[in-house]
Amino acid sequence: MKNICFLVLVSVFLVGCGGPTQPVSQAPENARQETQPTASRPAINTDRLLEQAKRTLQKGDYMAAIKTLDAAIQRDREDMRSYLLLAETYTHLQRYDKAVDTLSAALAVAPNNGQVNYLLALNYHFRGEKEQAITYAQNSIKLFGQAKDEENFKKSIVLLQGLKSGSGPTTSN
Repeated sequence: MKNICFLVLVSVFLVGCGGPTQPVSQAPENARQETQPTASRPAINTDRLLEQAKRTLQKGDYMAAIKTLDAAIQRDREDMRSYLLLAETYTHLQRYDKAVDTLSAALAVAPNNGQVNYLLALNYHFRGEKEQAITYAQNSIKLFGQAKDEENFKKSIVLLQGLKSGSGPTTSN
């Protein structure tokens, strides 16, 4: 049952915040950042590591998935997909401190990523840090608005309203 709840949570996030109905392996350009090899970054296959992590998650082996996602981040620190899936995994495991750490590292790489800000808002809320959650929800609204991402813009507004009213989101465990 936990596995099904986690897959539903990840699916909802990927559909709702991963761009217009694109799975994580087909994340939008802003989530993917630059994944082409450069002189400073050799050719790698982050896609293969992400697929392996997703298969491992489906089997319920969260620790193996975390190791795979850590390896993906080590290989390509600019690809947001690995950070996002790792943070979602930590959120599912209710390891909000680790999720915040992962998302903070992602934010250092891509400070204008609406998805990262949205997930930071959720995890700060789950940690009971309302003001931080509100700040990141406001950031996600601004970023999704600038990107003209209407669907995620609206979801961020709903999140912010819930945070301000005290009826923010709950975990699915």
